[in-house]
Parts: sequence; structure tokens; C-alpha cells
Amino acid sequence: MVSFIQALRYPLGQTGWFKRILPLALLQFIPVVGQMILIGYGMEVARTVYTGQNDLPRLRPIKAFRDGGLFVLTGLLYLVPLLALIPTILIAGTDQGNPTGSAAALIRVVIPIGLTLSISALAGRLRTQNKWVKNIIMGVVGLVPLLVIVSMAASISSVQFSPGAPLQLNAVGIILSTLLGFLVFLIFIVLHVSGVRYAIENKGLFDIAGTVKLLRQKPKLTRFLVVNSILIIVFTAITLALGIVLLIIPALFAWVFWVIVFWYLLVDFLSSSLLPNIS
Repeated sequence: MVSFIQALRYPLGQTGWFKRILPLALLQFIPVVGQMILIGYGMEVARTVYTGQNDLPRLRPIKAFRDGGLFVLTGLLYLVPLLALIPTILIAGTDQGNPTGSAAALIRVVIPIGLTLSISALAGRLRTQNKWVKNIIMGVVGLVPLLVIVSMAASISSVQFSPGAPLQLNAVGIILSTLLGFLVFLIFIVLHVSGVRYAIENKGLFDIAGTVKLLRQKPKLTRFLVVNSILIIVFTAITLALGIVLLIIPALFAWVFWVIVFWYLLVDFLSSSLLPNIS
């Protein structure tokens, strides 16, 4: 298991590191596309590190965009149902919301989450030799929870709030907000670990249950990953804030740097002792 300091040295300790990172930083000016390419490049970093190579991989934009797009699609499939908590918080978790809508709002949370878990389970068991067929099917079924969330969000417009009065969370709202933050962070970890599995083994991205099982098998390593993930999120926020104050390019450069560090830690976390146990 590498240390946090070793992970920091990885992006900057390679020959020609500036030429590898700068194009990725400039690509971040392109909304969505640039971010997908960066995610895909992170998965390429995982492949490179796992095979024992020390140099930063060269950027292959098309492959990176394809991998990053699949990663984002999976993330939407996992995260979109959690957005159901937002209208629920507004309806049942504020003093200004309609208390009679609490039960209905909570039901609308359970339905999309259950639907998404079912889709994820079916995707993990989907057998096909053509991965593009599987990806297309997942893209279609991934729209189902999205449509559910859109319809629920539309229900917010029917809720009457006092004009000009600030929204104040009640006890239910605080609990739901805390739960939302915890679930988002949990899915963030599970999704990225699944991304490393996909980068190395070309499978496992949709296998959320298998990834959770891996994390539970090694609690000490999982705690290490969680703590370092929190550190990276904090340092990323700080360096982005400082970079934006100074210049945009340094901020984007820092963003790319921390993304590479995070993927490096992820692949080291898995290759230490978890990957041999993947079935």
C-alpha cells in the first residue's frame, strides 16, 4: 500500500509530465466532453499503474472519451435516484412544505431507488458477447429512473412556499440531507472502485454489489481509501479555490493533478489484495 505522499509524487515524477497534464487541463474548458476525457484518462492511469509502468500514459482522446462516457452513464444510473431526496426534503423536510405530502414524497424516494438497484442487478447478470449491445441496453434502461426523477421534480412546482421566507430544514430535513450526503459519498467511492475494476478487467462497472463485497472484505484498506478520498476532496477544493483566484489555468491544472492522484490510489488499493479475490 502506497502512502499519500507517494501518490502525490506520481504525476510529477515522470518524464514529460507537463506535456501530459497540460492538454488535459486545456480540455477542461470543453463542458462535459473534457470532463469525460479526464475520467477516461484516469482509468487509463489505472491500467498503466496496474501493469507496473511508472510513466504517465499518453492521452488517447477517443478511447478516454468512450471510457469516461460509460463511467458517467453508470454514475447517473446510481446517482439519479438519490435526487429524489431533494424534492422530498423540500416537501417533507422544511417548515414551509406541505406536511400532507410527506408520505407520498417518501414513497417516491423508495420507487426509483428500488428500480435502479433492480436494473443494476439485472445488468450485472446480463450475458452478451457484444459489449456495445449491453451498453446500449443499459443506456435505454438508465433513462427510466431519470424520467421518474423528472416527474417527481415537477411536483415541486405544486408545493406552496411562503414568498420571501428562507427555507428552514426541520428534523426530517436535516436527517434526509445528512443521508443524501452520505449516500452520494458512498456511491462516489463504489463507482470509482468499480471503474478501476472495469479498467483492469473490462468488467465490474455495473456490478455495484460485487464492489461493495470487495470493500467489506478488507475494512482496513477500505478505511484507508475513504480517509485518503476525503483528503483529496479537501485538497482539490482548496487548490481549485486558490487557482481560480490567481488564474484559471492553474486551477484546471490542479484539478487534473488531483484526479490522477486519486486514480493512482484507487488502483494501488485494489491491486494490494482485493483484485485477486474478484470472482
